[in-house]
Amino acid sequence: MSKHTLEICFGCGLAKTACFCAKFKNIPTEDRVTIITTQTENKIRSNTGRWLHKMLENSKVIYLGDENWEAEVEAEKKNASFYPILFYPSPNSLMPREKRREVGKPFNIFLLDTGWRTARRWIYKKIFAEMPRLELKEEYESRYFLRSVPKANHLCSLQSLACLLVEINNSYLPAQNDLMNTMDIIVKKMATERGTKIKIDGEFY
Repeated sequence: MSKHTLEICFGCGLAKTACFCAKFKNIPTEDRVTIITTQTENKIRSNTGRWLHKMLENSKVIYLGDENWEAEVEAEKKNASFYPILFYPSPNSLMPREKRREVGKPFNIFLLDTGWRTARRWIYKKIFAEMPRLELKEEYESRYFLRSVPKANHLCSLQSLACLLVEINNSYLPAQNDLMNTMDIIVKKMATERGTKIKIDGEFY
């Protein structure tokens, strides 16, 4: 059967015969994650923000452009149980662990699940422009082998969030492992479906 005639599972993005949805782990986190995306982005088979939301119990998706999306963002920002912060690099970005200790309560991490070019436009929207920001302080190599990555730390949404969680607190290492192991499995399966040869940890798929 050609890839053009495969029945696709919308949840994991794989062929229904290889659906992975039942194997997604439920991952609890003290910090909340608000994923900002679009309906178009979410429908991309290989969109990692969708996988992230399926695994993180304490997460919400808001579709930019949908009716009342700004009201949903404001409601998340006003949730007094969390400190709202935008995950995007800038000269004034804060140190994740130190800022978490300073504010004394969990973050609500606003994650822009889109390409870098689009994200650069979104951050100037009034609703995001004045939010304090976090960025990764370490450098990481992308494990999202379905595309080429032009710069260090230009990671997909899932990997960037998994790395940030550990920079916030080492107790998130098990969560990071679960997230990354799941992504690795799906990426390998997608590469096989596409007939694309990729090298992961010394092995070709």
